[in-house]
Amino acid sequence: VLVAALGGFLAWLWISGDASLSLEVATAVLVVTCPCAFGIATPLAHELVQSKLRKEGLFIRSGDFLDRASRIRKLVFDKTGTVTSSTMVLRDEQALADLEKEDRQILFELCSRSAHPTSQIIARALAPYALQLSPQLESELAVEEIAGSGMRGLLASGAEYRLGKPSWAGAAAKQDRDTVFSCGGVELARIALREEARPDVQSEFRALQNEGYEVFLLSGDAEARVHEFSDTLALPADNAFAERSPQDKEAWLREHDQGDLLFVGDGINDSLAAQRATCSGTPALDRPFMASHCDFFLGTDRIEPIRSALHHARRLAAVVRRNLVFALLYNAGAIALAWAGWMSPWLAALLMPASSILIVMATTLSLSRSPAWKS
Repeated sequence: VLVAALGGFLAWLWISGDASLSLEVATAVLVVTCPCAFGIATPLAHELVQSKLRKEGLFIRSGDFLDRASRIRKLVFDKTGTVTSSTMVLRDEQALADLEKEDRQILFELCSRSAHPTSQIIARALAPYALQLSPQLESELAVEEIAGSGMRGLLASGAEYRLGKPSWAGAAAKQDRDTVFSCGGVELARIALREEARPDVQSEFRALQNEGYEVFLLSGDAEARVHEFSDTLALPADNAFAERSPQDKEAWLREHDQGDLLFVGDGINDSLAAQRATCSGTPALDRPFMASHCDFFLGTDRIEPIRSALHHARRLAAVVRRNLVFALLYNAGAIALAWAGWMSPWLAALLMPASSILIVMATTLSLSRSPAWKS
C-alpha cells in the first residue's frame, strides 16, 4: 500500500507538477485500500466456526486445526474408550471376590494408578472392599504402566504382578478378550468387561462413509473382539486393525497419512499416533495428558461433532478464499481509480468502511445460514 501511494504521488507530481494534487492521489490510495479480508473477516470466520463447534461439544486447541481439517479424507479411530463408551461394566464381579485379600489390595493399587478405562472400572468395582495397602507393602510396591500392554507391580520380595492383555500377563489363552491379573505368570483372576458403542457411532460411521471418507479402526485389542465390533458398525473387515502396539499405530499412520488423516484416541497408548497424524482429537476430557497432544477434545459422549467440524472446515476454507479474492479485486480496482485521479479522499473515506461492512456481513451470513446455527 505504501509503495502504491508513493508511486501515485511521484507519477502525478511528474505529470502535473502539482504537489497538492499528487498528495491528494496518495492520500486516496492510503484511505481507500482495505485489509478487511485479512484483519477482520478471516479471524471472524474462524471464531464463528469455533463458537458453533463449542456449542456442539467440540473444543479446538490448535489455531490452525480448521485449516488442516479441510484436507481430511481418512478418519482413524481407536476402539476402547474412543468409539466405545468409557462406562463399561464388569460381566461378573465374582472373580474379584475370590481373590486373596493382599492380591485384591495390590490389584486395586495397580488400577488406581492408571487412567485407562479398564483400570478405572476395576478400581470402582473394588472400592466397596475398602482396600488400603499396609504402609510396609505400599513402600515395597513399585508400579509401572506399560503402554499398550497393561500395569505391572514389583514387590521388593521379587514377586511381579501384571494386569492387562492375556498374552502379556502370562495367561494360557493368548487371544482371549478378557483382562488378566497374574502374579509370576500365574493367573489369579480373569476379568471380563461389557462394552457398548457410543450412542451415535454406528450412524456416524455410516454417514462418514457415505460422504466419501475412509473410516478405520486401529486398536490394541484382540483381533476377535475388534472384528466383532467392526461388524456391528458395518465397517469393512479390511478397515479394522487389531493387536497394534503404540509403535505399530504410529507406523501405520506414517504409512497411510498423506496430509489427509485424522486420528481419534483416548489413552496414553494413543499419544504417539496423535502426534504423528495430520489432525488428532480425543474424547478423553478427564485425561489432560491426551488432550495436550491433540488438536481438539470432545465434551460430549457423541462423536457427531467430528463430522460437523470437517463440514465447517471445508466451508470455512471456501469462505476465506472468497474473502481474499474479493479483497484483491476491490483493492486493485480502488487503487486503479485513485491512480487515475478519480478517487477523492472523501469518497475513499466512504468506500473503505463500506467494503469492510460488506465483507463482514457476507462472511457472517455465509457461515450462519445453516439451520443448525439457529440454535
